[in-house]
Amino acid sequence: GPGVQAVVAVLSSGMETNGFALTIRGLTNSVWTVNCTTNMPPHWFTLTNFSIPAYPPVYKFVDLEATNLNRFYEVIPKVY
Repeated sequence: GPGVQAVVAVLSSGMETNGFALTIRGLTNSVWTVNCTTNMPPHWFTLTNFSIPAYPPVYKFVDLEATNLNRFYEVIPKVY
């Protein structure tokens, strides 16, 4: 059948005092996963699952374990 499109955008990213932060905007109630890897080729592992709140439709994720910049992130839709 036809797929349903979901849109997400990373508004900002960067180091903060307590870790690496991603600010993410998307469709209200859409559910996403933040994965991370520290090597190439990547072995991805899940850091968190989240849903976009109603107002404002923005979610801020902070990776408290990111004490250096040797991590790569992906934000993907949650598949049930």
